[in-house]
Amino acid sequence: MHRKRPALALATALVTVGALAACTTPAAAPEEDETPSGTLTVAHWDFLAPAYGEQMQAIMKEYEDYNPNATIETVGIVRADYETKLKIQFSSGGGPDVFTMADTFFPELAAAGKLAPLDDVLTDEIVETLNNTNDAAIWDGQRLAVTWQVAPYAFLWNKDILAAAGVEPPTTPEELLAAAIEIKEKTGITGFAVRHRLAEETPWWIDFNNWPVGFGGAWSENGKLTIDSPENVEAVTFYKEMYDSGAFAVGDDASTFRTKFSEGQLAMMIDATGSPPAMISEAVPSTSMMSSPLPFPELATSQVGIYFGINSGTKNKPLADDFLKWFLSKDTQQKVSEIIGNTSTVATETEVPAGFLDANPWAEAYRTNGAYTHSSVIAGFESVTPQIRHVVLGWIEKVLLEDLDPQEALTSAADALK
Repeated sequence: MHRKRPALALATALVTVGALAACTTPAAAPEEDETPSGTLTVAHWDFLAPAYGEQMQAIMKEYEDYNPNATIETVGIVRADYETKLKIQFSSGGGPDVFTMADTFFPELAAAGKLAPLDDVLTDEIVETLNNTNDAAIWDGQRLAVTWQVAPYAFLWNKDILAAAGVEPPTTPEELLAAAIEIKEKTGITGFAVRHRLAEETPWWIDFNNWPVGFGGAWSENGKLTIDSPENVEAVTFYKEMYDSGAFAVGDDASTFRTKFSEGQLAMMIDATGSPPAMISEAVPSTSMMSSPLPFPELATSQVGIYFGINSGTKNKPLADDFLKWFLSKDTQQKVSEIIGNTSTVATETEVPAGFLDANPWAEAYRTNGAYTHSSVIAGFESVTPQIRHVVLGWIEKVLLEDLDPQEALTSAADALK
């Protein structure tokens, strides 16, 4: 997909941009006299993830076996602080050499020239192995990143808790509300959780995108914003009903409600593919987790799009280039796919190990939902999505905390963005 910068006149966008202003394994490592050397920093918020964060870091360190002249330093940054910290580092000419970025962050970095072009880095052989998810990282005709993962969402529940409450897995909004309330009343366990706090603005936006797309809405259409469309208002209205139900995990950030799920203290949630592997525990084994399409009118989900690119200001460009090519090798891609649960799309095609789906019944719906994902990057407004996001979520927070009418809130957001 060919992306261009939109013409939306948002002063905040100018301030932000100004502040920043495949599947074949290589046959062998480069010849010794051509082998790049040095220390390479690699950043990702998932390096801090429970369960698989350390395993993911270990995979990155395997590059040292491929290239003994290199040292890999993994940098974990808390997800809520990730973009802010990188912006500060980039603005002073620093930052990690190679790093992941959410698809919502990619346009901002691309517009600010913070990503090194990859067209002269990746061989034709490697490019041929890249799947079409990588096309979204082409900006003004240049490939600026590759896919780390594109993860769909699903409705996830603990089958043991639902059985104890005598509740069937919900398939509609009305059933979801009723099930959450009944679970809370009969078991005392929190019925449902999703992100809902401006303190987690970027991941909240991606998570919340499930609601408008699930109700048939969108943030734009034919080059115009549709913030206060009837479908979006309906989605926010039901979101508020869940929040006020008495069975919602009010105040919990994602880390907190995921921990509760892993401890058997949360019954149902909507989350992306990375969360189930991280929540498997003695209290909640993989076989107790079940998933399905979202219990909304439309068969659609948001997606967590994560790209992987090279800092245009890196002092270790040859090493970064070689590392990225190694990352796209068959073995490395397969290992990354398995670590994140075999349910996300990585940069190249990979295989699901035999028996995985039988041992992990929650995985099937995620794989099915992958065909129905929608990016939370606003079509036609890619480079200013962060500014639109901030305005829209600010008004939705008023719906949650101040009981503002959803129609009034979204109309106010739409007016503020004109």
